[in-house]
Amino acid sequence: VREEIKYSYCTELIIKLRDKNGGTDEVIDSLKKYLESMGDSIVAVNQDDLIKIHVHTDHPGDVIEEFLKHGELQKVKIDNMKIQHDHIVDAKIEEKETYGIGKKHGIVAVSPGDGLSEIMKSLGVDYIIKGGQTMNPSLKDLFQAIERLNSENVIVLPNNPNILLTAREAAAAVMEKNPSKRVIILETKTVQEGIAALSVYDDELETEQLLTEMNEAMEHVVPISVTYAIRDSSIKGKKVRKGEYLSIGKEGLISSGRRLEKVIRDAISSILKTSKEDDYEIITVFYGSDVKEEQAEKLIESLSNDFDNVEFEVHNGAQPYYYYLISLE
Repeated sequence: VREEIKYSYCTELIIKLRDKNGGTDEVIDSLKKYLESMGDSIVAVNQDDLIKIHVHTDHPGDVIEEFLKHGELQKVKIDNMKIQHDHIVDAKIEEKETYGIGKKHGIVAVSPGDGLSEIMKSLGVDYIIKGGQTMNPSLKDLFQAIERLNSENVIVLPNNPNILLTAREAAAAVMEKNPSKRVIILETKTVQEGIAALSVYDDELETEQLLTEMNEAMEHVVPISVTYAIRDSSIKGKKVRKGEYLSIGKEGLISSGRRLEKVIRDAISSILKTSKEDDYEIITVFYGSDVKEEQAEKLIESLSNDFDNVEFEVHNGAQPYYYYLISLE
């Protein structure tokens, strides 16, 4: 089985480009062509003066040297995929308990908080993998979780863009080992999208109809994630200062500032202003581990007065790093 792995090393880099205005299209295109000559499974994302790359290659050192010509390394991660693959092939599931028994569609989801995990379980998730920002689950974690589901179809909700590639690799490995099991990666990039998809989950539906409805629900929700800046930086040309609160949406930064409630209010307002009056009826707020229940309730009371044409719901998500995860539906 080892020889089926074409390239040995999964290589991920984040480079801070020397050009403060970010890389030119010509530079980025040339780097992508270089990666194509070195391996496969290529992802290259350029944002301001940072470029993040992912490539499967036999020569990670050469890749690093090439990118060092254009800037400074901010992060390096190199995994030996042949060793990982051997671990998967030889893995004996430590937990003998299986999940999703009697279901047509088992559900695996990644969750960053205990409160969010309970909500997802109540909506039909069979197996939760702990993970999220800065704590991405491994290929082995995802592989074993999918393996434990005793259903013919398994739907995986990564709930984070950084987990998508690993989830796809785990799905492919499971289906290679067990061709009768179909594994579908629903490309949820936020917890809010995952919960929206789960809200329409109905195991009685045919697979394609279920996937269509879950995708539509996922695409309709507008997520806002509220965190803080750990350092001075620039996001899509807008400067943010260390310690400022940030509200982040699908397209990036929505608002920032020193007052948390104002940042949240500005973010919601900017979305509602650009939508039709009846586009959104419910705003759901999941508060994090650094927020007390009374603080969250006080925020909801204030927001309800400001936006009296929508209904607010509040839940304890207990997620780290993000004060609030907000869904507009």
